[in-house]
Amino acid sequence: MKEIKDFLILTSGHIFQGIILLASTRIITSLLSPAQMGRFSIIYTIAALFFSLFITPVGAYTQRKIIEWNLEGSVRYYARMYIYYLLLSGIFAAIIVLFIKHIAKIGINISDWWIAVFMFGLIFFTYLNSFFYGALNIFKKRLWFVICLNLTLCLGLVTSVILVLLFSKSAECWISGQIIGQILVIFIGGILFYKTIKKPKGEIVYPRYTSLLSNVFRFAWPLSIATIILWSQTQGYRFLLKGVGGIEVLGFFTVGFNISTRLIEKFEFLFYSFYDPIFYTNIANTNTQEKAGAWNKYAKAFFPAIILVCFFIAAGGHFIAKIFVAPNFQKMAGNIMLWGGLTSLFLAMVTIYKSIGIAKLEMKGLLGPYALGAFVALGGISILCPWNPYIGAGLSLSLGAFATLVYLMIKMHKLLPVRFPKGRVGLSLLYSLPMLAAFIILRKIIPNPTIWQSIAVLAILGIYLLCAQLILAKEWILKSKIPFIETIGKKFKDFVKK
Repeated sequence: MKEIKDFLILTSGHIFQGIILLASTRIITSLLSPAQMGRFSIIYTIAALFFSLFITPVGAYTQRKIIEWNLEGSVRYYARMYIYYLLLSGIFAAIIVLFIKHIAKIGINISDWWIAVFMFGLIFFTYLNSFFYGALNIFKKRLWFVICLNLTLCLGLVTSVILVLLFSKSAECWISGQIIGQILVIFIGGILFYKTIKKPKGEIVYPRYTSLLSNVFRFAWPLSIATIILWSQTQGYRFLLKGVGGIEVLGFFTVGFNISTRLIEKFEFLFYSFYDPIFYTNIANTNTQEKAGAWNKYAKAFFPAIILVCFFIAAGGHFIAKIFVAPNFQKMAGNIMLWGGLTSLFLAMVTIYKSIGIAKLEMKGLLGPYALGAFVALGGISILCPWNPYIGAGLSLSLGAFATLVYLMIKMHKLLPVRFPKGRVGLSLLYSLPMLAAFIILRKIIPNPTIWQSIAVLAILGIYLLCAQLILAKEWILKSKIPFIETIGKKFKDFVKK
């Protein structure tokens, strides 16, 4: 019953989070012009580079080890070290961006004051807040996690809207509101975090700083390089696209592409929120076979779920954009969402395969696959975007993500004896076919839907999606078996083996 309760809390919280996200998209595209949306995109792209370089690798190490640290009562010490690290990273990022700004163009005109505040705020406050509420989820404090997460989104949205309406309809005012929202929730999350963690029962011998840095560096440096490469593929392409099509083309493309990716990321976040504490508990202080078994269960649960969601969003973009995007963005956004859905599907699978390296504390295997994906994506944009900037960029990013996935699968299967869940994936593809066919037919019948028609279409097919998800997920959520699904899955596996 605990699993069901946790799942319901997380699902309710993430549904509310999705509503806030979609409302934010509608509001920001109504208040900001395509040019300002382009500036907004560039600012976040620059910040994402420093996330990739400084935060993602160390944050992954912290998430991997935090359960083990809590068991030994040493979380306070390591949390303090991580906070110091975030502070130094924010200061360093602000200095570096200011330096680069004065020796090279960064794509937008922005004052030194704003760029320094944004770089420090987006790194330090955002990741300090997410560290606190993310740890609450790892420790299975689901309700506190959901409250902190949604409170951050609500306060950020309200503050951004107030600043935009009071001062100017600019990217700077919107981003300032987002940072203020993070700051307001940090204190709540911090208090809950320190109330949750275990206190040391006796004297603990902490490692020397040099030993700690050595362990983190050995894990983090390949991941840091890999995430920078991935940044160039998933974020840095915007500079290339801006050069080909201009700031407005970038604004249109990123709105449509980001709707898909952000919706799918929210589903991923829901899944990770529920399953990551289970996965990290199962791999803590275990041998190779136990780690492989934990990953196999992870993949069997995740792959069918993400396939259904990505196909729903990619095929339903025409109707989703009608509801959640301002009229001047709707036509382009609906078409571009197809590419965002495909790219997100492949990258979501990449994330699960990356968890093999995290389980083994061995991240060097990411470098080759990520480099190949970036080469395919950026090379494709250079070649295809002069022909058509929207289709060229979408196709290139999808192919780049697919290339990363295939190569990473080959590498990770050598690192850990895991199994790709062919039967479960095949079953999810079969469940997706009626939904895809319905979207294609309905788009032909209703080429220019109203908002209410779009809501009706998404609601009906959303019920189908939910039923398919529940059928596929019931085995691992309720830890029970469905004879009908078992029979279909067995027959499909037998067919594949033939």
